[in-house]
Amino acid sequence: THNAYNASDEGFVFPNQTHGITKQLDDGVRGLMLDTYLYNGVVSVYHSESFLGHQPLSSNLLEVKTFLDENPREVVTIIFESYVQDSALNAVMEEVQLLDYLFVRDDNDTFWPTLQEMIDANKRLVIFSDRVDPEANLDWHHYVWDYAVETHFDNSIPSDFSCDYNRGNPDGEFFILNHFLTNPDWGVGDTIQSEIANTNPFFENRIWGCYGGTLKFPNFVVVDFYEKGNTMQTIMDMNYEFQLSLTTSIEELSDFRASEFSIYPNPVINEFQFSLEGDWTYPLTLQLFDLQGQQLEIWTYNKIDEHSIDLDFLPASQYFLVINDEAGMVVSQVFSKK
Repeated sequence: THNAYNASDEGFVFPNQTHGITKQLDDGVRGLMLDTYLYNGVVSVYHSESFLGHQPLSSNLLEVKTFLDENPREVVTIIFESYVQDSALNAVMEEVQLLDYLFVRDDNDTFWPTLQEMIDANKRLVIFSDRVDPEANLDWHHYVWDYAVETHFDNSIPSDFSCDYNRGNPDGEFFILNHFLTNPDWGVGDTIQSEIANTNPFFENRIWGCYGGTLKFPNFVVVDFYEKGNTMQTIMDMNYEFQLSLTTSIEELSDFRASEFSIYPNPVINEFQFSLEGDWTYPLTLQLFDLQGQQLEIWTYNKIDEHSIDLDFLPASQYFLVINDEAGMVVSQVFSKK
């Protein structure tokens, strides 16, 4: 959740979220973005200006502590946009008794641990920050741009989205997909645009599209007003399908996809053919999207054995097709156009 603390339920003006952190965690949110400042000598959270609403960081972290205490199989990540010294953050962590939960990355390890390994060790709170404070030298502090790369965050309408990298290390282990839209006049969260961005097929198509375009599956999908649209169900579905791809051999996965929806040739030059097998309920809808999730074309069919489509009008790039039927069956395919 983008600016997770900045919630209307908590009395913040110009919010990015509706609900506070406790409800976010209860609803399934596992990554929180928090902005930290000093306000009257107290480490606090607020967005740009304190008069729009502020809280002590300790109250937010106490909510996280309570959740971790009550849910021993859950792992939470916090990404700080920090304007305070790391030692001040550490003092708050110590105050709310979170230090024992803090995960420490051993840079001698080739891979990050699995979630299960973190659960077994009871190191279930991961901290990233965009600030480096060499004097503090805290082992739980992970400079986010050493480990992650993000997409651009300055977007106002859905067509502004891209999969291009912004800050961070393109070779890092983590991919942050910024998927929130900001009112261009006020620089604040936009409930109407968030509803559009968080609703399928646009939402899931952008995730799959950026995965296809970058070969990085998003680890953190950053949203405003997470309860709007299909956010939580989409993330669960994406996790399931990605897990399936990890536990299924390439040959099996290819056979599965081919048995449902085949595109050839791929890459496409000017025209491609596609065919379907299996049980489909007509009519069928075939949608063409670019990697930003913008729908470029839509076709409806009452019967398909094999069909060709002319894509000469498309510039060279990557695209994806989504086909769905009346019964709700959906299959997607990423392809390249030369």
